[in-house]
Amino acid sequence: MNIGNCVNSIKYQKGLDAYNKGDFAAALNELTPLAEQGNAEAQNLLGKMYNKGEGVEESWLTGAKWFRAAADQGDAEGQLNFAAMQWFLASEPEEFEQVFKWCKLAAEQGHVRAQSLLGELYVDGKGVPKDDELAAKWFTLSAEQGDSNAQFTLGQMYRSGDGVPQSIETALDWYSLAADQGEAAAQWALGVLYCAGNDLPQNYQIAIKWHTLAAEQGFPDASESLGSIYEEGEGVPKDDEIASKWFDLAKKQRLYAQF
Repeated sequence: MNIGNCVNSIKYQKGLDAYNKGDFAAALNELTPLAEQGNAEAQNLLGKMYNKGEGVEESWLTGAKWFRAAADQGDAEGQLNFAAMQWFLASEPEEFEQVFKWCKLAAEQGHVRAQSLLGELYVDGKGVPKDDELAAKWFTLSAEQGDSNAQFTLGQMYRSGDGVPQSIETALDWYSLAADQGEAAAQWALGVLYCAGNDLPQNYQIAIKWHTLAAEQGFPDASESLGSIYEEGEGVPKDDEIASKWFDLAKKQRLYAQF
């Protein structure tokens, strides 16, 4: 690393430290000159600050400007951030083509979240023809690097056989990895598998464990599943009072999700 890069690295770290402490004025003071000189890390953090209105007047336009500046330098984080902004605002097919372009550039550099988002684009057929096999490829690359959303989605694909050979056992493996990271949807999916007992031993106690973990995170389908288990007395004594508690919670969770 040459002296100039070393100095810039120190300045960026000062800006990052200030940002993490909530001293946005100091962060802005350190990061702006660096971003204007072409420092991609500073450009990305400035983009985030403008997007969220942290220490500056909120401006998605300015945030997008800084993300695009980093993206144009080939920075994977900038490419993903710019793609994510476009995704949020996109409504027309040609707009999703730009989302796909930038997301793919980041994914090809090994960016974990970009790989997962690229998989979603292939699943939904947004900006690119729908292709479950290519979606599975990108989800796998992301999942193998530990992305819990990709792991859960792969579990779904193996369970249904979309783009991959159907395999409950493989679905269980991916669900378990995601669930262990706290992915509520995966915890609920595990509970469903153990309730159903398809291609694995039916075990309501394990199902209740995973449903409860997901329900406690605000996942309404899991709360509803727990209500059904107690209402029917599946693996536990039938208890309408406990069932009602979980059903009521599911309704509240669905309501809260609207806001």
